[in-house]
Amino acid sequence: MLRDEYVARFNEGVRTGTWSGMLELLDDDADLEFVGIPSGHSVGARRSGRRSREPERPAGELQLEERDGRIRTIRVLYEFTS
Repeated sequence: MLRDEYVARFNEGVRTGTWSGMLELLDDDADLEFVGIPSGHSVGARRSGRRSREPERPAGELQLEERDGRIRTIRVLYEFTS
């Protein structure tokens, strides 16, 4: 399955710093999308709130769209829990 191979090669890139194996799986026009990531000034607000509660932890889902056996879109969906 292409998703399993992508995750394995991504993890290898994290361990070694060599990303060529993962990049071989991507279509020349591949897109990377992040959905649900908080942005803006909320970072400071969360930082001050961490003294009284556990930090928010991202949990999410990885979605891949394929074209001709290569990855066309990588979509990372985030949901934050405390």
